[in-house]
Amino acid sequence: TAATELDINNTRALIQSGGDMWWDFNRARYEIPKGSNKTSLFAGSLWLAGQDISGQFKVAALRFRQIGNDYWTGPLSTVDAEIDQQTCTDYDRHWETSRPMVAEFSAWWEAGQFDQENGTNTQETLYEGYSIPSVIGEWPAHGRNFEPYNEDYYLAPFYDRDGDGDYDPEGDGDYPGYVLVGKSDCSRRVRDIYGDQNIWWVFNDKGNIHTETGGQSIGMEVRAQAFAFATTDEVNNMTFYNYVLINQGTQTLTETYFAQWVDSDLGGHVDDYVGCDVERGLGYSYNGDQFDEATGYSIGYGLNPPAMGVDFFEGPYQDADGVDNPLTDVFTDAIDSLGIPYEGIGIGYGDGVVDNERYGMRKFLYYNWNYGNNGQPTTSTHYYNYMRGFWKNGQRMAYGGDGISASTGAQL
Repeated sequence: TAATELDINNTRALIQSGGDMWWDFNRARYEIPKGSNKTSLFAGSLWLAGQDISGQFKVAALRFRQIGNDYWTGPLSTVDAEIDQQTCTDYDRHWETSRPMVAEFSAWWEAGQFDQENGTNTQETLYEGYSIPSVIGEWPAHGRNFEPYNEDYYLAPFYDRDGDGDYDPEGDGDYPGYVLVGKSDCSRRVRDIYGDQNIWWVFNDKGNIHTETGGQSIGMEVRAQAFAFATTDEVNNMTFYNYVLINQGTQTLTETYFAQWVDSDLGGHVDDYVGCDVERGLGYSYNGDQFDEATGYSIGYGLNPPAMGVDFFEGPYQDADGVDNPLTDVFTDAIDSLGIPYEGIGIGYGDGVVDNERYGMRKFLYYNWNYGNNGQPTTSTHYYNYMRGFWKNGQRMAYGGDGISASTGAQL
């Protein structure tokens, strides 16, 4: 039930704690420009799916909660991937920090160490009346790694000043894991805390029965960040999201997919179109004409409305194969006889480094507000097929027309 806003730049985005974002369960809350009451996104969430050893689908997804829910707050037990109601309640919150807040804390702590070494009062002089922000003291660096919880000892990233493995802000000067000096090493699999403003939270798909998809639970723990930068360029109009996905379940999944589901209501929601730029790995939405009218649900952008895009720019690592896989833009390579998709969308391809390739956007699909083969998903198989880039009934997309039958005329 917890919600908070990402609002440091030209965007104000509401982030929920239960796996979805950008809406308040009634209205769109992705406002851009900030203060205009105009919104470009209605809702979004992660979709996850795979098959177990017996071929059964395990699926977790969320849309509008009108059918149900597949996600709950909190980390899972590392022993049995279970969680109880009280733990879900304990973690029904966000930990919101900012880079200036953490930088000030670090400078305050270091000033105190300088004073101890030199017999001065620099800390008191420069930081009169300073108190450690509560979120730094409450930072969930460690889970409860004891019975009955058995949570992972390391949860949220933190800077461990003395390298002892324990988070102690007051005694050791540790702080949430912003990289205050130098640059983040983006090749590392353990993530930092990013942005000028950051919201961290953790949720799972095991807290109850999956009433959204009807699929079996995975045992997936998701450590999430929503973050933004305050800049003077186009990044000021962007928000970013980072997910660490940990399968705490006992079964290894195969044929696994995950997707970013987006309901992109661009101002007035009745005349929007969607598409994708394959080379950029970018999904986008745009208005159907030059004037975006208001509706009963949202304010229109008016004349010359903007477009919005979702860039899946740093996905999961490709399976290690001992090869620096090349970047390709040869269409015949992209659709070879095995149906292997385009390998060049992402990062790390053809850069001389072996096994650092990370997928970008691999598929792009839309569905309509109906219940046909390109309509709303109602079973776990529907969700799984959409994530694979197939229609609900398992049919491959056609090239041209409406994507169902190539003979239907107009191009998408």
